[in-house]
Amino acid sequence: MSGDILSRSNLFSILKNKNIRIFIIFFVIIEGLISCFSVNSLIILNENRVLYVSSTLSQVVATLFGLSITGYIFLDGKLKNDVEEDESLIDIVADLKANYKLKILFTGSLTCVSIFLCIINMCLSANNFISIFVFDNSLVITFFSIVEIILFVKKIIDPEKIQKESYIGKRQLEEKLEEKTDSFSEQNNSDKVSLEDFLKTYNSIESSISNLVSSSVKIDGKYANMYQNLKILRYEGKIDAKLFEKINVLRRYRNYLVHGQDMIMDEKVYYLAKEINEELEKLL
Repeated sequence: MSGDILSRSNLFSILKNKNIRIFIIFFVIIEGLISCFSVNSLIILNENRVLYVSSTLSQVVATLFGLSITGYIFLDGKLKNDVEEDESLIDIVADLKANYKLKILFTGSLTCVSIFLCIINMCLSANNFISIFVFDNSLVITFFSIVEIILFVKKIIDPEKIQKESYIGKRQLEEKLEEKTDSFSEQNNSDKVSLEDFLKTYNSIESSISNLVSSSVKIDGKYANMYQNLKILRYEGKIDAKLFEKINVLRRYRNYLVHGQDMIMDEKVYYLAKEINEELEKLL
């Protein structure tokens, strides 16, 4: 009983998503139009033409998808090299890869459905309702597959993808901080915050974390990235889960900020940095 309730609640939460609802409505409308067109079809294709069109469509969409995946493999290698050269890109590259993965799964699903419909269509006799319906669906889905592939390629070759993803990540963290009413967001709101002050405070935090790591595990924290140092301090019990989360949010925000399209920062983040810096100074 509880499993049924849980599954129904999950289904309801999925249907509440605006994009999912739009997709379902769009899908129903398209299928309705295809059904009407299949009943009153103005295009008569013989069996040879159906075989030719279906085989051509499947080959074209499969080739385009394969080429796009090949291009992504080269991009993935470049992104790895970028992270090795600049560790502050690690969160941005992770976000990009997550988005690309979803895009590949969606485009790959469309491509597989398109090829499957083309194969089914080649096995059916021409000019009955089912064959026309399947053929029309294969045309529509192939069209959307090609559009998705083009959009995916456009996304991965965008020279400003790092800046755009940084801007999105920065805005998401700012919205997350807006939802939290903490002490750092309720004080000194009238003071003007400069980027220079924030970066100085952040560098002080980074230095304190490196010193804490060096003193606790007898290794030089300067040669590890900040996230690795944070995990070491958390594992050693030097910082609690709450402080770990706050520093990690600050670390991600700083990386998004310096690689983003603008250098405008939220003053709440500066007060969060000051609060963290004071807590770390007490631990030294």
